[in-house]
Amino acid sequence: MRAFLFQAAAIVLSAGISATLFAQSISFGVKGGAPLTHAAEGGAGVHPEDRRYTIGPMIEIALPRHFAFEVDALYRRIGYSFVSPAIQSDGFTVRYRANSWEFPLVAKFYVLSKALPFRTYLDGGYVLRRVTGAHRVVELDPAFRIIGPFEPGQKPTHGMAAGGGVRFVIGRLRLTQEVRYTRWIGTVSFGAIQSAQHQAELLMGLSF
Repeated sequence: MRAFLFQAAAIVLSAGISATLFAQSISFGVKGGAPLTHAAEGGAGVHPEDRRYTIGPMIEIALPRHFAFEVDALYRRIGYSFVSPAIQSDGFTVRYRANSWEFPLVAKFYVLSKALPFRTYLDGGYVLRRVTGAHRVVELDPAFRIIGPFEPGQKPTHGMAAGGGVRFVIGRLRLTQEVRYTRWIGTVSFGAIQSAQHQAELLMGLSF
Protein backbone atom coordinates (compact mmCIF):
# COMPACT_ATOMS: atom_id res chain seq x y z
CA MET A 1 0.00 0.00 0.00
CA ARG A 2 2.76 2.45 0.95
CA ALA A 3 4.70 1.74 -2.27
CA PHE A 4 1.55 2.32 -4.32
CA LEU A 5 0.85 5.64 -2.59
CA PHE A 6 4.41 6.80 -3.27
CA GLN A 7 4.05 5.76 -6.92
CA ALA A 8 0.72 7.56 -7.29
CA ALA A 9 2.05 10.67 -5.52
CA ALA A 10 5.15 10.75 -7.74
CA ILE A 11 3.09 10.50 -10.94
CA VAL A 12 0.58 13.12 -9.81
CA LEU A 13 3.34 15.46 -8.58
CA SER A 14 5.41 15.24 -11.75
CA ALA A 15 2.36 15.70 -13.98
CA GLY A 16 1.13 18.56 -11.82
CA ILE A 17 4.47 20.37 -11.85
CA SER A 18 4.73 20.05 -15.62
CA ALA A 19 1.21 21.41 -16.11
CA THR A 20 1.66 24.19 -13.55
CA LEU A 21 4.60 25.61 -15.49
CA PHE A 22 2.14 26.55 -18.25
CA ALA A 23 -0.90 27.17 -16.04
CA GLN A 24 -3.21 30.13 -16.60
CA SER A 25 -5.37 29.38 -13.54
CA ILE A 26 -5.90 26.59 -10.99
CA SER A 27 -9.26 25.55 -9.53
CA PHE A 28 -10.02 23.26 -6.61
CA GLY A 29 -13.24 21.44 -5.85
CA VAL A 30 -15.07 18.17 -5.40
CA LYS A 31 -16.28 15.62 -7.93
CA GLY A 32 -18.98 13.03 -7.37
CA GLY A 33 -21.47 10.94 -9.23
CA ALA A 34 -22.85 7.49 -9.81
CA PRO A 35 -21.40 4.45 -11.58
CA LEU A 36 -23.37 3.23 -14.58
CA THR A 37 -21.77 -0.24 -14.43
CA HIS A 38 -21.05 -2.72 -11.64
CA ALA A 39 -17.55 -3.26 -10.24
CA ALA A 40 -17.63 -7.08 -10.37
CA GLU A 41 -18.50 -9.58 -13.06
CA GLY A 42 -19.88 -13.01 -12.26
CA GLY A 43 -22.19 -15.77 -13.34
CA ALA A 44 -25.24 -17.33 -11.77
CA GLY A 45 -25.62 -16.70 -8.06
CA VAL A 46 -23.48 -13.52 -8.06
CA HIS A 47 -25.27 -10.30 -7.10
CA PRO A 48 -23.40 -6.94 -7.31
CA GLU A 49 -23.91 -4.81 -4.21
CA ASP A 50 -21.88 -1.69 -4.99
CA ARG A 51 -22.69 1.58 -3.30
CA ARG A 52 -24.14 3.75 -6.04
CA TYR A 53 -21.91 6.77 -5.55
CA THR A 54 -18.42 8.05 -6.33
CA ILE A 55 -16.89 11.06 -4.57
CA GLY A 56 -13.56 12.80 -4.01
CA PRO A 57 -11.49 15.98 -4.43
CA MET A 58 -10.36 17.38 -7.79
CA ILE A 59 -7.87 19.90 -9.14
CA GLU A 60 -8.02 21.46 -12.61
CA ILE A 61 -5.14 23.41 -14.13
CA ALA A 62 -6.08 25.62 -17.09
CA LEU A 63 -3.55 25.60 -19.93
CA PRO A 64 -3.16 27.64 -23.14
CA ARG A 65 -5.04 26.87 -26.38
CA HIS A 66 -8.22 25.56 -24.68
CA PHE A 67 -6.41 22.72 -22.89
CA ALA A 68 -6.53 21.81 -19.19
CA PHE A 69 -5.17 19.13 -16.90
CA GLU A 70 -7.29 17.48 -14.18
CA VAL A 71 -6.38 15.23 -11.26
CA ASP A 72 -9.04 13.45 -9.17
CA ALA A 73 -8.97 11.17 -6.12
CA LEU A 74 -12.25 9.26 -6.28
CA TYR A 75 -13.64 6.80 -3.75
CA ARG A 76 -16.06 3.95 -4.42
CA ARG A 77 -17.40 1.26 -2.09
CA ILE A 78 -17.53 -2.00 -4.04
CA GLY A 79 -18.87 -5.45 -3.25
CA TYR A 80 -21.02 -8.38 -4.24
CA SER A 81 -22.76 -11.36 -2.67
CA PHE A 82 -22.63 -15.00 -3.71
CA VAL A 83 -25.19 -17.61 -2.74
CA SER A 84 -23.42 -20.94 -2.50
CA PRO A 85 -25.22 -24.29 -2.47
CA ALA A 86 -24.36 -26.40 0.58
CA ILE A 87 -24.96 -29.96 1.61
CA GLN A 88 -28.04 -28.75 3.43
CA SER A 89 -30.88 -27.40 1.36
CA ASP A 90 -30.58 -23.83 2.69
CA GLY A 91 -27.02 -23.12 1.53
CA PHE A 92 -25.11 -20.01 2.70
CA THR A 93 -24.29 -16.51 1.52
CA VAL A 94 -20.81 -15.00 1.11
CA ARG A 95 -20.42 -11.22 0.86
CA TYR A 96 -17.27 -9.34 -0.17
CA ARG A 97 -16.71 -5.64 0.54
CA ALA A 98 -13.78 -3.35 -0.30
CA ASN A 99 -12.79 0.29 -0.85
CA SER A 100 -11.74 1.34 -4.34
CA TRP A 101 -9.53 4.44 -4.66
CA GLU A 102 -9.13 5.77 -8.20
CA PHE A 103 -6.70 8.50 -9.31
CA PRO A 104 -7.51 9.75 -12.84
CA LEU A 105 -4.96 12.03 -14.53
CA VAL A 106 -6.71 13.41 -17.61
CA ALA A 107 -6.01 16.01 -20.26
CA LYS A 108 -9.02 18.12 -21.27
CA PHE A 109 -9.77 20.07 -24.44
CA TYR A 110 -12.51 22.72 -24.33
CA VAL A 111 -14.34 23.00 -27.63
CA LEU A 112 -16.33 26.22 -27.27
CA SER A 113 -15.13 29.76 -26.59
CA LYS A 114 -14.67 31.24 -23.10
CA ALA A 115 -17.11 34.01 -24.05
CA LEU A 116 -20.07 31.63 -23.69
CA PRO A 117 -21.61 30.79 -20.28
CA PHE A 118 -20.90 27.10 -20.91
CA ARG A 119 -18.18 25.09 -22.60
CA THR A 120 -18.15 21.50 -23.84
CA TYR A 121 -15.03 19.43 -23.49
CA LEU A 122 -13.40 16.09 -24.26
CA ASP A 123 -10.94 14.40 -21.94
CA GLY A 124 -8.77 11.33 -21.69
CA GLY A 125 -5.85 9.98 -19.75
CA TYR A 126 -4.41 7.47 -17.30
CA VAL A 127 -6.02 6.08 -14.13
CA LEU A 128 -4.44 4.40 -11.12
CA ARG A 129 -6.55 2.27 -8.76
CA ARG A 130 -5.96 0.72 -5.36
CA VAL A 131 -8.31 -1.61 -3.47
CA THR A 132 -8.13 -1.52 0.35
CA GLY A 133 -10.08 -2.70 3.39
CA ALA A 134 -11.35 -5.90 1.78
CA HIS A 135 -13.28 -8.24 4.05
CA ARG A 136 -15.53 -11.27 3.70
CA VAL A 137 -18.77 -12.05 5.53
CA VAL A 138 -20.09 -15.62 5.55
CA GLU A 139 -23.73 -15.96 6.60
CA LEU A 140 -24.67 -19.53 7.45
CA ASP A 141 -28.04 -18.32 8.68
CA PRO A 142 -29.44 -14.91 9.77
CA ALA A 143 -28.20 -15.47 13.34
CA PHE A 144 -24.69 -16.76 12.55
CA ARG A 145 -22.14 -14.65 10.68
CA ILE A 146 -18.37 -15.04 10.23
CA ILE A 147 -16.52 -11.78 9.41
CA GLY A 148 -12.84 -11.69 8.50
CA PRO A 149 -10.28 -9.84 6.35
CA PHE A 150 -9.75 -10.94 2.79
CA GLU A 151 -6.74 -10.35 0.57
CA PRO A 152 -7.79 -9.72 -3.05
CA GLY A 153 -5.43 -10.75 -5.81
CA GLN A 154 -3.70 -8.28 -8.16
CA LYS A 155 -4.77 -5.27 -6.10
CA PRO A 156 -2.90 -2.43 -7.90
CA THR A 157 -4.57 -1.84 -11.24
CA HIS A 158 -4.46 0.85 -13.87
CA GLY A 159 -6.39 1.80 -16.94
CA MET A 160 -7.17 4.36 -19.62
CA ALA A 161 -10.07 6.80 -19.42
CA ALA A 162 -11.98 8.84 -22.00
CA GLY A 163 -15.05 11.01 -21.73
CA GLY A 164 -16.74 14.28 -22.39
CA GLY A 165 -18.99 16.79 -20.75
CA VAL A 166 -20.09 20.38 -20.32
CA ARG A 167 -18.96 23.08 -17.89
CA PHE A 168 -21.11 26.00 -16.71
CA VAL A 169 -19.50 29.13 -15.24
CA ILE A 170 -21.43 31.23 -12.71
CA GLY A 171 -19.12 33.95 -11.42
CA ARG A 172 -16.20 32.11 -9.86
CA LEU A 173 -18.20 28.89 -9.57
CA ARG A 174 -17.66 26.12 -12.12
CA LEU A 175 -20.19 23.31 -12.51
CA THR A 176 -19.38 20.30 -14.70
CA GLN A 177 -21.30 17.25 -15.82
CA GLU A 178 -19.45 14.42 -17.55
CA VAL A 179 -19.76 10.86 -18.75
CA ARG A 180 -16.47 8.97 -18.36
CA TYR A 181 -15.46 5.49 -19.57
CA THR A 182 -12.51 3.59 -18.08
CA ARG A 183 -10.93 0.46 -19.55
CA TRP A 184 -9.05 -1.31 -16.76
CA ILE A 185 -5.88 -3.08 -17.85
CA GLY A 186 -5.40 -5.04 -14.61
CA THR A 187 -8.14 -6.75 -12.61
CA VAL A 188 -8.82 -7.38 -8.93
CA SER A 189 -9.85 -10.92 -8.00
CA PHE A 190 -12.27 -11.72 -5.16
CA GLY A 191 -12.06 -15.49 -4.97
CA ALA A 192 -13.36 -16.76 -8.31
CA ILE A 193 -14.90 -13.37 -9.19
CA GLN A 194 -12.98 -10.74 -11.16
CA SER A 195 -13.49 -7.00 -11.14
CA ALA A 196 -15.07 -5.65 -14.31
CA GLN A 197 -12.71 -4.34 -16.98
CA HIS A 198 -15.23 -1.88 -18.40
CA GLN A 199 -16.43 0.99 -16.21
CA ALA A 200 -18.78 3.84 -17.07
CA GLU A 201 -19.91 6.58 -14.71
CA LEU A 202 -21.78 9.86 -14.61
CA LEU A 203 -19.75 12.52 -12.77
CA MET A 204 -20.56 16.03 -11.58
CA GLY A 205 -18.00 18.55 -10.40
CA LEU A 206 -18.11 21.73 -8.30
CA SER A 207 -14.98 23.90 -8.21
CA PHE A 208 -13.76 27.47 -7.65
